[in-house]
Amino acid sequence: MKPNFKDFIYVNFNLRENSSLKFNGSDTLYLQKRFPEEAVGNFIAVLNRQDKDSLIEKINKLNFKKYEPTYIQKYIEDGNSQIFIINRNEKTESIYIHGSTPPSKINALGNWVENLQSRLQFVKTDEYIHFSNIENIVTPPPPPPIVK
Repeated sequence: MKPNFKDFIYVNFNLRENSSLKFNGSDTLYLQKRFPEEAVGNFIAVLNRQDKDSLIEKINKLNFKKYEPTYIQKYIEDGNSQIFIINRNEKTESIYIHGSTPPSKINALGNWVENLQSRLQFVKTDEYIHFSNIENIVTPPPPPPIVK
């Protein structure tokens, strides 16, 4: 199956973890962990044919124009956030979710990607992995100043 996208990025972050997955249609899935500190780094995993084709099919079918660009639950101080980013035809489309329930198709994709990530064996790599311009969104804030 041929992808109709340049790359797909899935970001998941909360108070306990901060990580991103990147898929460009090849047989490699890229993972970048920024938090917790003991697991920071870049990782790769090789997809089998079935997982690769299934992921391509799910991403190919996504049409972000059907959805709102953000789903944010009001009055929530913490919680889980997810960002789905697809780069197609020189255009970037994204959906940001914070604490809210996303549309069922987006939720199903997030669950499927999380399940895939948990099943794969990721190997640490020194390879640089470019994750678009998400650094300003997903970098943890600096610690508060020490009060004496």
